[in-house]
Amino acid sequence: MQLVARAPSAFWSDSGQWTLSCITRRYASFARFIYRATSMQKMFAMLGALALSASTTAAGLDAKQIAKSRDEHFHTLGKAAKSLTDELAQSSPNWRIVADEAGAIERLAAQLPDWFPAGSDPASGVKTSAREAVWTKPQEFKQAAESFAIEAAKMTQLAPAGGIAASRAQGKVLTETCRTCHRNFRSKW
Repeated sequence: MQLVARAPSAFWSDSGQWTLSCITRRYASFARFIYRATSMQKMFAMLGALALSASTTAAGLDAKQIAKSRDEHFHTLGKAAKSLTDELAQSSPNWRIVADEAGAIERLAAQLPDWFPAGSDPASGVKTSAREAVWTKPQEFKQAAESFAIEAAKMTQLAPAGGIAASRAQGKVLTETCRTCHRNFRSKW
Protein backbone atom coordinates (compact mmCIF):
# COMPACT_ATOMS: atom_id res chain seq x y z
CA MET A 1 0.00 0.00 0.00
CA GLN A 2 2.93 2.34 0.40
CA LEU A 3 3.22 2.57 -3.39
CA VAL A 4 -0.42 3.63 -3.69
CA ALA A 5 0.18 6.62 -1.44
CA ARG A 6 3.02 7.84 -3.66
CA ALA A 7 1.45 7.15 -7.04
CA PRO A 8 -1.03 10.07 -7.23
CA SER A 9 1.65 12.56 -6.14
CA ALA A 10 3.55 11.69 -9.31
CA PHE A 11 1.09 13.88 -11.17
CA TRP A 12 1.91 17.08 -9.28
CA SER A 13 4.71 19.49 -10.00
CA ASP A 14 6.98 20.73 -7.21
CA SER A 15 4.85 23.86 -6.87
CA GLY A 16 1.71 21.79 -6.34
CA GLN A 17 0.16 22.60 -9.72
CA TRP A 18 -1.40 19.96 -11.96
CA THR A 19 0.44 19.99 -15.26
CA LEU A 20 0.53 17.89 -18.38
CA SER A 21 4.32 18.03 -18.44
CA CYS A 22 4.40 16.47 -14.96
CA ILE A 23 2.28 13.60 -16.22
CA THR A 24 4.52 13.16 -19.24
CA ARG A 25 7.75 13.24 -17.20
CA ARG A 26 6.49 10.92 -14.54
CA TYR A 27 4.48 8.54 -16.68
CA ALA A 28 7.24 5.94 -16.74
CA SER A 29 7.44 5.64 -12.94
CA PHE A 30 3.65 5.39 -12.68
CA ALA A 31 3.60 2.75 -15.41
CA ARG A 32 6.22 0.72 -13.52
CA PHE A 33 4.12 1.01 -10.38
CA ILE A 34 0.99 -0.22 -12.17
CA TYR A 35 2.91 -3.09 -13.75
CA ARG A 36 4.33 -4.31 -10.40
CA ALA A 37 1.30 -3.64 -8.20
CA THR A 38 -1.30 -6.18 -7.15
CA SER A 39 -4.78 -5.93 -8.61
CA MET A 40 -6.12 -4.30 -5.41
CA GLN A 41 -3.31 -1.72 -5.48
CA LYS A 42 -4.04 -1.06 -9.17
CA MET A 43 -7.70 -0.50 -8.41
CA PHE A 44 -6.91 2.00 -5.63
CA ALA A 45 -4.33 3.76 -7.79
CA MET A 46 -6.78 4.11 -10.67
CA LEU A 47 -9.53 5.36 -8.35
CA GLY A 48 -7.09 7.86 -6.86
CA ALA A 49 -6.01 9.06 -10.30
CA LEU A 50 -9.65 9.37 -11.36
CA ALA A 51 -10.54 11.36 -8.25
CA LEU A 52 -7.49 13.56 -8.74
CA SER A 53 -8.38 14.34 -12.34
CA ALA A 54 -11.98 15.07 -11.39
CA SER A 55 -10.95 17.45 -8.62
CA THR A 56 -8.52 19.35 -10.83
CA THR A 57 -11.11 19.60 -13.60
CA ALA A 58 -13.74 20.83 -11.17
CA ALA A 59 -11.37 23.38 -9.65
CA GLY A 60 -10.35 24.55 -13.12
CA LEU A 61 -8.06 27.52 -13.35
CA ASP A 62 -7.48 29.69 -10.34
CA ALA A 63 -8.75 33.26 -10.31
CA LYS A 64 -5.38 34.81 -11.20
CA GLN A 65 -5.01 32.56 -14.25
CA ILE A 66 -8.56 33.41 -15.34
CA ALA A 67 -7.87 37.14 -14.99
CA LYS A 68 -4.61 36.81 -16.92
CA SER A 69 -6.35 34.92 -19.69
CA ARG A 70 -9.13 37.52 -19.75
CA ASP A 71 -6.55 40.32 -20.07
CA GLU A 72 -4.91 38.49 -22.98
CA HIS A 73 -8.28 38.10 -24.71
CA PHE A 74 -9.05 41.80 -24.27
CA HIS A 75 -5.59 42.71 -25.55
CA THR A 76 -6.25 40.66 -28.69
CA LEU A 77 -9.70 42.21 -29.03
CA GLY A 78 -8.25 45.71 -28.62
CA LYS A 79 -5.60 45.10 -31.28
CA ALA A 80 -8.24 43.87 -33.71
CA ALA A 81 -10.48 46.87 -32.98
CA LYS A 82 -7.58 49.31 -33.43
CA SER A 83 -6.57 47.66 -36.70
CA LEU A 84 -10.17 47.78 -37.94
CA THR A 85 -10.59 51.43 -36.96
CA ASP A 86 -7.26 52.39 -38.56
CA GLU A 87 -8.12 50.55 -41.77
CA LEU A 88 -11.56 52.16 -42.02
CA ALA A 89 -9.92 55.57 -41.60
CA GLN A 90 -7.94 55.02 -44.81
CA SER A 91 -9.21 56.69 -47.98
CA SER A 92 -9.15 53.30 -49.68
CA PRO A 93 -9.41 50.54 -47.03
CA ASN A 94 -8.07 47.05 -47.64
CA TRP A 95 -11.33 45.10 -47.39
CA ARG A 96 -9.57 41.85 -46.64
CA ILE A 97 -8.05 43.38 -43.50
CA VAL A 98 -11.42 44.89 -42.58
CA ALA A 99 -13.12 41.50 -43.01
CA ASP A 100 -10.40 39.65 -41.07
CA GLU A 101 -10.42 42.06 -38.14
CA ALA A 102 -14.22 42.22 -38.06
CA GLY A 103 -14.33 38.41 -38.03
CA ALA A 104 -11.82 38.29 -35.18
CA ILE A 105 -13.87 40.80 -33.20
CA GLU A 106 -17.04 38.81 -33.86
CA ARG A 107 -15.45 35.55 -32.65
CA LEU A 108 -14.05 37.17 -29.52
CA ALA A 109 -17.29 39.05 -28.80
CA ALA A 110 -19.20 35.77 -28.80
CA GLN A 111 -16.84 34.40 -26.12
CA LEU A 112 -16.78 37.54 -23.97
CA PRO A 113 -19.32 36.50 -21.27
CA ASP A 114 -17.31 33.31 -20.63
CA TRP A 115 -14.26 35.38 -19.67
CA PHE A 116 -15.94 36.37 -16.39
CA PRO A 117 -16.77 33.18 -14.48
CA ALA A 118 -17.88 33.26 -10.86
CA GLY A 119 -14.91 33.53 -8.52
CA SER A 120 -12.83 35.76 -10.82
CA ASP A 121 -14.21 39.01 -9.42
CA PRO A 122 -12.31 41.60 -7.33
CA ALA A 123 -13.67 39.97 -4.15
CA SER A 124 -11.52 36.92 -4.95
CA GLY A 125 -8.42 39.09 -4.56
CA VAL A 126 -7.71 39.37 -8.27
CA LYS A 127 -6.63 42.70 -9.70
CA THR A 128 -9.10 43.46 -12.45
CA SER A 129 -10.47 46.48 -14.27
CA ALA A 130 -13.94 44.96 -14.30
CA ARG A 131 -16.54 46.40 -11.96
CA GLU A 132 -18.46 44.24 -9.51
CA ALA A 133 -21.52 44.82 -11.72
CA VAL A 134 -20.21 42.16 -14.12
CA TRP A 135 -20.86 39.55 -11.42
CA THR A 136 -23.71 41.22 -9.51
CA LYS A 137 -25.74 42.03 -12.63
CA PRO A 138 -24.91 39.10 -14.92
CA GLN A 139 -28.03 39.48 -17.09
CA GLU A 140 -27.25 43.12 -17.89
CA PHE A 141 -23.64 42.24 -18.63
CA LYS A 142 -24.68 39.35 -20.85
CA GLN A 143 -27.07 41.64 -22.76
CA ALA A 144 -24.31 44.20 -23.28
CA ALA A 145 -21.95 41.48 -24.50
CA GLU A 146 -24.63 40.10 -26.84
CA SER A 147 -25.24 43.59 -28.22
CA PHE A 148 -21.52 43.91 -28.91
CA ALA A 149 -21.51 40.49 -30.63
CA ILE A 150 -24.51 41.49 -32.79
CA GLU A 151 -22.85 44.72 -33.90
CA ALA A 152 -19.61 42.84 -34.60
CA ALA A 153 -21.56 40.34 -36.74
CA LYS A 154 -23.09 43.23 -38.69
CA MET A 155 -19.61 44.62 -39.29
CA THR A 156 -18.43 41.23 -40.52
CA GLN A 157 -21.34 41.06 -42.97
CA LEU A 158 -20.71 44.58 -44.29
CA ALA A 159 -16.97 44.15 -44.80
CA PRO A 160 -17.00 41.90 -47.91
CA ALA A 161 -19.40 44.23 -49.71
CA GLY A 162 -16.86 47.02 -49.50
CA GLY A 163 -19.32 49.85 -48.91
CA ILE A 164 -17.07 52.43 -47.30
CA ALA A 165 -19.79 54.71 -45.92
CA ALA A 166 -21.84 51.85 -44.45
CA SER A 167 -18.75 50.15 -43.02
CA ARG A 168 -17.54 53.35 -41.38
CA ALA A 169 -20.99 53.96 -39.91
CA GLN A 170 -21.12 50.40 -38.56
CA GLY A 171 -17.58 50.84 -37.21
CA LYS A 172 -18.81 53.84 -35.21
CA VAL A 173 -21.79 51.86 -33.91
CA LEU A 174 -19.48 49.01 -32.91
CA THR A 175 -17.14 51.41 -31.12
CA GLU A 176 -20.03 53.05 -29.29
CA THR A 177 -21.36 49.64 -28.20
CA CYS A 178 -17.92 48.88 -26.81
CA ARG A 179 -17.79 52.22 -24.97
CA THR A 180 -21.24 51.70 -23.45
CA CYS A 181 -20.18 48.37 -21.99
CA HIS A 182 -16.96 49.88 -20.67
CA ARG A 183 -18.80 52.75 -19.01
CA ASN A 184 -21.11 50.34 -17.18
CA PHE A 185 -18.83 47.40 -16.46
CA ARG A 186 -15.23 48.66 -16.44
CA SER A 187 -13.75 50.64 -13.56
CA LYS A 188 -11.08 52.37 -15.67
CA TRP A 189 -12.52 54.21 -18.63
